[in-house]
Amino acid sequence: MTDRPAIFTIPASQSLVDVLAKGLLEDYGDDPLALSNVLIFLPTRRAARTLREAFLRESDGRALMLPRILPLGDVDDDDPILGGVLPGAQGEALPPAIPALERTLLLAKLVQAWFDARQDRADTPSPDQAFHLATELARLLDSLQTEQKPL
Repeated sequence: MTDRPAIFTIPASQSLVDVLAKGLLEDYGDDPLALSNVLIFLPTRRAARTLREAFLRESDGRALMLPRILPLGDVDDDDPILGGVLPGAQGEALPPAIPALERTLLLAKLVQAWFDARQDRADTPSPDQAFHLATELARLLDSLQTEQKPL
């Protein structure tokens, strides 16, 4: 065990993301891959983006393997969808997200259908390979959504 505190505080006068990035770089700076094993949850995509920018500032622009930074909420202050309610939809909430396993299985069926539709069927994946490809596709889609990038 280390003698480090389990809870850290950051004065209100300092930037949370700058102090967090600096502290993590100090803790994991010697091993370039160690930082990539860290998982950080932040409240919004904007906060996640700001933390990535803080890592860039703190590292003086050198290349880094960043930690995995995930927003707890998938809504920013300036998003058109706030709190799961669409503007002008008379307060109707968005439908619940599809369960992860069901989503992956549906994507696996699409992956296999795509391979089956091709002329060259020599490389059609087995069901377990299609499931693995679907898992990676789901991660890519989630990443694109989180980063607000077009497909």
